Amino acid sequence: MYLLTQKVAQKFGYVLGIGDIRQKYASYNVNTNEASGIVPDFTNPVQQPTIEAYITNSKKGAEVYPNNAKWTANGVELTFGEDGISTQNFCGETGHFKYIAADAKKKTRAGLKILKNLVVPFNATPVLIEFVGTVADGNNSKKIPGSYTIPVLESTSNGMMVRISASNGGILDKDHASIKLKANIDDTGGAIISNPTYAWEATGDSGDFEALGVGYTGKEITVNLADVSNSRLYKVTVAGIGSDIQRVEDHTDELRVVPNPTPPEEEIIEGSNGNVTWAPKMYRGETLINSGVTFAMKFYNPAGTPINVATPFCITEDEVAQNGGANYVITGLIQ
Repeated sequence: MYLLTQKVAQKFGYVLGIGDIRQKYASYNVNTNEASGIVPDFTNPVQQPTIEAYITNSKKGAEVYPNNAKWTANGVELTFGEDGISTQNFCGETGHFKYIAADAKKKTRAGLKILKNLVVPFNATPVLIEFVGTVADGNNSKKIPGSYTIPVLESTSNGMMVRISASNGGILDKDHASIKLKANIDDTGGAIISNPTYAWEATGDSGDFEALGVGYTGKEITVNLADVSNSRLYKVTVAGIGSDIQRVEDHTDELRVVPNPTPPEEEIIEGSNGNVTWAPKMYRGETLINSGVTFAMKFYNPAGTPINVATPFCITEDEVAQNGGANYVITGLIQ
């Protein structure tokens, strides 16, 4: 299963506070089911990521907290003990995940924390995490689904990896007028680089990455509401190591671009020779803008390198697989 990008739909999104979740390994033996050189190391509490369900009421612009949540990993529904630790057996081990219950009073989102490495238990293949949350809708209830794919990849570099972490998962809203983006370097024993240099870029009106320049050369930067219109991709390159990208969403913007993908999950079943297409729309509040809007779309691999697709507003399984995944940015211009 391929998921093209961090899912941020009209009413559902994921908050990944530790940065886009992925795991790399130096070697994997399919016969002994052993792996080496795993980064990041999810057994290290400092590097354990949490997937949080960010659900909003698009009419009220308010965050919604589910009454209960169901999580699955590669099609296996997860069950949890009284301590919240998962009880499923993957390759002879349990306890890979921890359930985090939503609490509206404390503004705690429903979440799934990863406690162990995923390379061995999932046979060095991507891990599809699926979520279904039940939220109140007047006198009724509504089920809100979502999914996030964690890439599991063989490392082809020096054992070091760049990863951007974002406060509030990269979401700007009425409670977060600014957020922090931080470049992290995960290391499995590669050469230590002293005083690394950082270069930050962000997508402009054309959808291309543009250098941010003065004031954006450190390990951490601040992004304000004024810097983002609807959504924007940020990229950091660490000399001698690599790069990573992070999407920042403005959830206060009255004008919003709805990607409108087919299929709506933005997923391609591996081996299906399928594709995903987009027919974007622009709204002002809840009102569709029917005329005078032009859209442009660009694709990038997980490191921020452009992907040249054969058909505009469409990406195929081969194009995703050849690039190890795909992120996209859609820009809309009102004439």
